[in-house]
Amino acid sequence: MTKLNPSLNDYVMKRIEEIIHTILLNHIVYRELSDELSYTLRELIERVPENCKPLLYEYEEREHEQTVIALEAMYKQGFMDGVFLNKEILKGN
Repeated sequence: MTKLNPSLNDYVMKRIEEIIHTILLNHIVYRELSDELSYTLRELIERVPENCKPLLYEYEEREHEQTVIALEAMYKQGFMDGVFLNKEILKGN
């Protein structure tokens, strides 16, 4: 994947946050799944022994990091694809 310059990268990061807050949080299925996952995690935390909780928290954190990386990569690639298509269309005119 092509690297973005710092200003463009900042724009992409802000846009990803906007998408999460405006689109995903209004998506019914996404919200329902998010609620179910939160409930499941709370249940796990309550049921696991104290000495296992740090491992569970670490797993949750790593999974969250992985999701963020995936979202960023997909958005950036989609953005770059859009820029490429725009250039190709302009070349054709």
